[in-house]
Formats: sequence, structure tokens, C-alpha cells
Amino acid sequence: MPITIRRRKGENITTFLNRASKIIKRSGVLIETRKKKFRLSSQNERSKKLSALHRIKVKKEIEDKRKKGLL
Repeated sequence: MPITIRRRKGENITTFLNRASKIIKRSGVLIETRKKKFRLSSQNERSKKLSALHRIKVKKEIEDKRKKGLL
């Protein structure tokens, strides 16, 4: 949803910037972009499986080391 704001004829640049910033704040565009800024994208199936297999492998290694008395 793009917002188009044009400078009125004879309008001062500071007045235009103040008016534009008010319009942008009211539209909620800034709030949405700030929410999306740090959002993590969801993992795909392959990466989920690989991370699960890695977790299982690491847990097994730790368990084996505990049995041997290395941890």
C-alpha cells in the first residue's frame, strides 16, 4: 500500500515534511515495517530435519562421553 504525498504549490519544505510525517504515522506503515524488521523467516522442511538430526547426534555424543566418564 504505497503512500503518495506531493508538495503543494508554494508550500514550505518544513511544512511539507511535517504534513508528510503525520500522514505516514497515521497510515501505520512505520509500525508495520518496525514489526517486520526483526521477524525471522520460517525454516523449510529440509533445514528442520537437518537441525533435528544434528541435535540427536550431539545428544548421543554427550551421552557416550558421560558413559565413558569424559564429562
